[in-house]
Amino acid sequence: MDIPNVITTSPPHSTQLIGLKLKKKFKSALHWIVDFRDPWTDIYYYSLLNHSWFSKTVDAYYEKNVLEKSDAIITVGSLFKQSFMSKTNRIEEQKISIITNGYDPDDFQLIQKKKSSKFIIAYVGTISDYYQPEVFFTSLSEIMQKYKDIPIQFKLIGIVSECLRYKIQQLLGDSAIFLDPVSHEQAIQYMVDSDLLVLITQGDKGTIPGKTFEYLASGNRIIGIGKGDSADIISQCNAGASFDREEASAIVQFLDNTIQDFINKQPIKSNREEILQWSRAYQAKQVFDLCIE
Repeated sequence: MDIPNVITTSPPHSTQLIGLKLKKKFKSALHWIVDFRDPWTDIYYYSLLNHSWFSKTVDAYYEKNVLEKSDAIITVGSLFKQSFMSKTNRIEEQKISIITNGYDPDDFQLIQKKKSSKFIIAYVGTISDYYQPEVFFTSLSEIMQKYKDIPIQFKLIGIVSECLRYKIQQLLGDSAIFLDPVSHEQAIQYMVDSDLLVLITQGDKGTIPGKTFEYLASGNRIIGIGKGDSADIISQCNAGASFDREEASAIVQFLDNTIQDFINKQPIKSNREEILQWSRAYQAKQVFDLCIE
């Protein structure tokens, strides 16, 4: 066989079945690397898919086979790694490497921040009721009442449920702007143009939304709602702070401090050296090191 390395990445996890078939055919002649961007049977919405008992059994069977038959495994966070380790006692811990999502520095080279007299807060991506983001919008509404003389604008770029859109409009009024999904380049521009970026996760350890790294690369402050692994990364890069949904007063205080920095023209001093380790070039080197010659 002329191709020594094959990498299969998922979701969709059916992709891994192609790798499994190739491995069975070529055996030791093929070095098979499995890349899990998300869990398989432990994904947070798995229970909502209403699988039959038989379907769940098939999923678990193939998941275990992929884990055991592969030569190396990549996933994006520590909890995901622990989850996969729990599926079988036939793999060693060193078989699973953690390589997170990241950002492409080239996406930011030609992007210039547009000046604005407004304090702009942005959320880029999909947001649903399942995310339980209400504490952030309630806290932001409180801050807007305190700083009525400061033009604060919240932009949601992406898909939002009708129920949540109504709640946000009730709390923020005309200060909330809803924009349809845009191109990747435009999404980067919105990130760069903002003064504060909002990241909302389920709060599970191992949860690191892909946009976390582009948020970091934008150089703007980040507020995280839900303390997944992304919270550790934000803290490590000195790029903002993350809060549990029960920490309403702390969220209000963070927003207050951020507005004060905006008024006093105090930019965030994030750790650029730390942020660089999530660039595509750095990650490509990590993947290359798992391959065989």
